[in-house]
Amino acid sequence: MQYRGIVWFFFLGFWLLFSGSGGVIAQTNGHEPLAPASGQIYTIKVLINFHEVDFPDQEPFLDAERGRIYVPLRFVAETLGADVSWQHDTRMVTVSQKNNVVKMIIDSPDSMVNDSYYSLDSTPRLINGRTVVPVRFISEIMGYKVHWNGCAKTVSILDFPEGENVNSHGIGLGDPENKMLKILGYPARKDTSNYGFDWYIYNQSYCNYMQVGIHEGRVQGFYTNAPGWESSTGIYMGMLKYEVNSLLGRPLHYIEKEDALYVIESRSSKDVYLIDNYYLTLFYDAYDNYRVNGVLCLVREAEEELDGYYGILNAELQESYERQIFDLANCERVRRGMAPFIWDERAATTAKEHCRDMIYRNFFDHTNPDGKEPYCRMEEAGIDLWVAAENIAVGPTNAINVHHRWMNSWAHRINILGDIEKLGVGVEFGGTFHTYFAQNFYTPR
Repeated sequence: MQYRGIVWFFFLGFWLLFSGSGGVIAQTNGHEPLAPASGQIYTIKVLINFHEVDFPDQEPFLDAERGRIYVPLRFVAETLGADVSWQHDTRMVTVSQKNNVVKMIIDSPDSMVNDSYYSLDSTPRLINGRTVVPVRFISEIMGYKVHWNGCAKTVSILDFPEGENVNSHGIGLGDPENKMLKILGYPARKDTSNYGFDWYIYNQSYCNYMQVGIHEGRVQGFYTNAPGWESSTGIYMGMLKYEVNSLLGRPLHYIEKEDALYVIESRSSKDVYLIDNYYLTLFYDAYDNYRVNGVLCLVREAEEELDGYYGILNAELQESYERQIFDLANCERVRRGMAPFIWDERAATTAKEHCRDMIYRNFFDHTNPDGKEPYCRMEEAGIDLWVAAENIAVGPTNAINVHHRWMNSWAHRINILGDIEKLGVGVEFGGTFHTYFAQNFYTPR
């Protein structure tokens, strides 16, 4: 596989060229929020098993000094099936749920869980007549997982089904489609995949991006890069690679299909595990200490019955990859507080035509055999540009893989995260390398 990225900057008729190319490749815990910037105010949503909790008279808030989110206790506890009682004279609140009894005193760090004492670093408070408590403490004591999505400003409190190894947003492999739709709602669109199932695309919020693979009414796989993702095995978004390897052991070097071995490429920035009857692929960010920044989970049959290395390549799949690459680039930007790209059809056309040209004239470069560079090709398409950039790659198996490879190459990464307004994506199949990908970026004059 090969990857190249290039960008031009135009200033008063002068231009500077920055380029980078990849060689041939053989076939924070993150759980607690950071304090907002000074003066920043935002609304925090709380979801319990994906249903939003209504707070009629006291909203959740972030204690910026300690980095803890407080929630009105009664609304959360009762939604979790607990009883709440209040003793006015002692200012003690008691939460009772199944075999757990939690006692807390307003403005005191001392609390009791059953017969054990705890010292809290953020004390319960009384605000507007409501007892507010740190959401993580009370939820985890009651046996729930808590996730903070700083991009979406959302707390998710989840009850993982017992024995479930991996899921996303409460969706597990093999779940019926109607359960998935009940939890996530209807997708923004449906894309074809190289695995033989349809991807249900949830891009309504780039902070909570998700693809769910559906075949014959069942979940066959999912991909997400949402910051709050965590599996019941303890793997979570933002986890360090060495921590993953310590927990799950040595990743696979190849996947065996019938009488062939398919080598897993780019193992430094991607690990693949076979766990029970599913393949778990974890993507890492090489520029963030190799932290998990994407997860793909597939039922074993979907991966092992894939037709060859790439699956069945057709025009419908090309369009699906183009849309997914655009979405994934915007996920990276929005998570960092940047404006998403605007899709540009003319840029997409130039990207696609360059892919076709590389196939038909058998070359791999930003400059075609006629000496035309990306900005020339875009201007010939009628684009009046101020800044232009291009990423190209050949050989990756799908949109998810090429995106994460680009993000782990500095020249490509700065294009995706650059101060550029518009993006068009082109994908073509054929030629020496089978798959050809291009992103054309520009800012108009």
